[in-house]
Amino acid sequence: METITETRPQSQPTKTAFQVALDTWIARRDALNLCNDDARSDELGDLLFAAERALLKQPVNNISDLRSLSEVIWQDPHSYPSDALIAVFFKALRGLDNNAESATFNAANWLSHFERFGGGWVETDGAVKLVHPVEQSDAMDDLIWELETRDGLKAVKAAILAKAKQLEEPVCDWAKLLSAFQTADLALAAHGDETPHPAGSPENEAREAKTDALVDASTDALVTLMRFPSPDGTAYRTKAKLYADHHCHDWNEAHEFAQILASEAERLAA
Repeated sequence: METITETRPQSQPTKTAFQVALDTWIARRDALNLCNDDARSDELGDLLFAAERALLKQPVNNISDLRSLSEVIWQDPHSYPSDALIAVFFKALRGLDNNAESATFNAANWLSHFERFGGGWVETDGAVKLVHPVEQSDAMDDLIWELETRDGLKAVKAAILAKAKQLEEPVCDWAKLLSAFQTADLALAAHGDETPHPAGSPENEAREAKTDALVDASTDALVTLMRFPSPDGTAYRTKAKLYADHHCHDWNEAHEFAQILASEAERLAA
């Protein structure tokens, strides 16, 4: 007796939202490429653009999805993706990396530059909010892009909380602040400008990172010193000389420093 085995068709795996959106994008791209009617091409172009927007909103699930996303963003060697598209790509990368902290993002350095270009922050009972200037410069736009693509907000908030705690501690006196700046400035000078390592080498990149950190430390120390009230004429003359020697008239804080010096001159002359 012959046994008949029934073969049932295997069910197809359910497609993810990304795969469905990708299929739509591919279908509309192919339709546009095959179209020879100008009026219809405009309509298909709009549909393709809408499909691309929808695709970019979907989370990637694996390296194959990321590859497809890359091929949509960089369709030819002349593609120049917008900042927003590149940000989407970074978000997809972070998702595949379990949203781990960035190995290259330095929250303290970022916060220092953010404040230098007019940004600020408000901390209330452990809750932190960044405050942006009314008119943002290109440098500020670049900082915000870096913060978002590196997913660095959590690290920046931690740096702000640490800074807020320091501000709650007793205020240093002029001599301590001057000593702190001099120490930071000497460390920067000792580091030197020239590097013995070839450009692009890991050693040179490490040295450049250290240079940036030393510059930030020296700059922050001088900003703190300039904002601290001069206790006497000697301190004021030191502050005015530092303003000139370090070309503070070219800094973003130049106007603030000039007002401080003018106000202190009146106070000490009274």
